[in-house]
Amino acid sequence: MKKMICGACVAILLSLAPLEALHQAAREGNVELVSQLLREHDNDNAYVNAIDTEGRDDSGLLSHATALHVAVENGHYDVVQLLLKSGAFVELKNRLGDTALHAAARTGNVPIAKLLVKAGADKEAKNNSGSTPLRASLKSQIGMLEFLLKQKCDVNAEDGFGVRPLDWAFAFDVTDAIWNLLLAAGAVHGTSGLARGLVETKKIILRDRR
Repeated sequence: MKKMICGACVAILLSLAPLEALHQAAREGNVELVSQLLREHDNDNAYVNAIDTEGRDDSGLLSHATALHVAVENGHYDVVQLLLKSGAFVELKNRLGDTALHAAARTGNVPIAKLLVKAGADKEAKNNSGSTPLRASLKSQIGMLEFLLKQKCDVNAEDGFGVRPLDWAFAFDVTDAIWNLLLAAGAVHGTSGLARGLVETKKIILRDRR
């Protein structure tokens, strides 16, 4: 659904620096303003894909991010669609090394994830810690994991610590539905020291709860 904001708010956004205005409009989900800003810059790829280097987001999720990251993180389908049509690159990464698909996977937004995959997003992209979108989806709704598995994502991809999705799922105490879905897809525990440590630590915690 397209989101409208008041005229005064639009005026404030337009008073910002061009890049800041685009990112804020993407954050707000204002399709009309994003479209206007893109037209004013002749749909220039450099502008569409410009990275916000101000680092205003302490979590890192939107630090050194593109407008596409911002729109995906906030769940604005129409803005994501517009940015992709305007030449947004799906493989650009934020400060944490996340692509837009990582953000969609983490937030559980399947419709946006479908848009990104259709636009050529790398389903096995790894961020700075070596995590893939599938690993990022473990804390979201089961629908996202189902979608990524249908896309033939590697259910046993190891991150930079040698830990696999099943290890993290065990540590995260995911729902039975997600756990069973991983097992049905052929997920197995990793063999690295950290992977074994995560599993053993979780077993101790579960035993002490009894």
